Amino acid sequence: MRLQFRHHKTCGCDSHKPDSVAGRLFASVFFLFFGGMGLLFEVFLVREVVSAIHRRNWSVVSCRILESSVRQESNSESPYRFAVKYEYQVNGATYQSTRYQFKDSGSGDYAKMQKLADRYQTGLQTQCYVNPTNPSQAILEQDSLGIACFILIPTVFVIVGAGGIYGTWFYKPKPKTQKFALPEAKGKTGKSQWGLLLFGFVFFAAGSGFSYIFLIRPMLDIVRARTWIETPCTILSGQVLSHDSDDGTTYSIDILYEYVVDDKEYRSNRYDFMSGSSSGYQGKREVVDKYLKLKNTICYVNPESPGDAVLNRDLTWKYAIGLFPLIFVAVGLAVMIGAVIGMKRRAAKESIGGWKPQTAFTSSHQSGYQQHYGQREDKIALKPQKHPIAMLLFPLLFCGFWNGLLSFFVYEVFSGFKTGRPDWCLTLFMIPFVLVGIGTVVWVIYQFLALFNPRFEIAIQPASLCLGGNGQLQWTVHGRAGRIRKLVLTLTAREEVVNTDGEGSSTHRKLFYEKELLSTTLRHEMKTGQVHFAIPQRTMHSFETEHNKIIWAINVKADIPLWPDVKQEYQFFVGPQPVV
Repeated sequence: MRLQFRHHKTCGCDSHKPDSVAGRLFASVFFLFFGGMGLLFEVFLVREVVSAIHRRNWSVVSCRILESSVRQESNSESPYRFAVKYEYQVNGATYQSTRYQFKDSGSGDYAKMQKLADRYQTGLQTQCYVNPTNPSQAILEQDSLGIACFILIPTVFVIVGAGGIYGTWFYKPKPKTQKFALPEAKGKTGKSQWGLLLFGFVFFAAGSGFSYIFLIRPMLDIVRARTWIETPCTILSGQVLSHDSDDGTTYSIDILYEYVVDDKEYRSNRYDFMSGSSSGYQGKREVVDKYLKLKNTICYVNPESPGDAVLNRDLTWKYAIGLFPLIFVAVGLAVMIGAVIGMKRRAAKESIGGWKPQTAFTSSHQSGYQQHYGQREDKIALKPQKHPIAMLLFPLLFCGFWNGLLSFFVYEVFSGFKTGRPDWCLTLFMIPFVLVGIGTVVWVIYQFLALFNPRFEIAIQPASLCLGGNGQLQWTVHGRAGRIRKLVLTLTAREEVVNTDGEGSSTHRKLFYEKELLSTTLRHEMKTGQVHFAIPQRTMHSFETEHNKIIWAINVKADIPLWPDVKQEYQFFVGPQPVV
């Protein structure tokens, strides 16, 4: 009797594809709009990049700065602008320009604009870039080409729109129930693992970027500002800036203050180190009103760069928002590690391939798995699927990363209690994050203790096993085997099926054979021994395709009191029943 394993897959495209003409027309309009918006944005970005590249060919001409200052504009999201006027000559004619960059825009950071004014002081002789076809156009600095990094983003919308229209009208789904033939293992690439790796990298990169902006950089600035000098300052103006976006209106604090360092006046509007804006107008209004009433207060000035100053260098609860991107970092890292492990396992198992499954198994089919297990060896040593050091590495890295960043907030909480002014909002907000941090420490300790577990050396004989064949399992325990209270050795076989639909994929595992080979509490039996076993004839041999795989394994479970237990799986290959 020959077993046939079937893989039941529901095609996501079939379940979502509209059947009626009206439904297809509606879907087409949606995808056309979706892709069209992406295409328009793509054209806009490409045009901007091409224009910026073209301006890099403008003529370099000597110029002289006539005026340089920082101008404040009211009722603006970016109230500070670098106001400059310079003079230059082209072919004997004198021209003037007030443009710093071609895409000249303001900023919410006064100090940033002041640095430009200090850089281009009045009377400075420098160079500018002049349009050779229109000498009245000139800029002091070229625009950044960083916008080119975003060109691929609208491309995704274009691809989704085009793919949606194609799928709506031309896609023909495969039958829902498929019988998987076993193709040649040679040349198989594991595209799903590469997709997972790319997906994990996107999550990891996005989480890392936002973590740096909203958590790492502010934390470094706060630590650095601990050494800044307390300096008296005068409040000049204060307002709550409004920032409109598709998600609603957000607000930010803008307090302009003046201070003196070495008889030189400086201005800054930096309130704290949290960049961007957020919801909540009333709280920010109260902060602005508080400083407007003070008039004279204290700011903290960087002694190495007096232009850098801040009003509030304390770590407050709002910085905790920077912890949320760590979720994306952890998910992305876990997915990437899982994808890499899957690639390594696939590569190892593909080396077993090379044989073409048929109704029977002849001697010519043995060459494939002999490449992996040797040329008909009498005995083969099996390797565990999970190495203890690898099991420790991820929790150790995650624990260090998570608790390292968390330590800034914990320090601030304890400092508040120490001074008698606890921040209860920050304290309550931090409780779940601290519990996660404690859990990661326990996880690391558990995996570290598991490094000192007794190590099992597992071997099977003969090296080449087939359905209906008999084998012998041999084991030896290295280390303190006397600590083991109970040892269980089990022969298992399972099928793993990857089901895919329009929203993703999931792996289902079903155990179709299990046989307990040993269960003992006797110490002399645990240390070393051997046991005979049989591979049932009316089961399924080992194989692997893109969506299905059959795995035979020896499972070792050693119960150790008051210590991490040993749980390891040792996979081995079982071939089809040979024909004499």
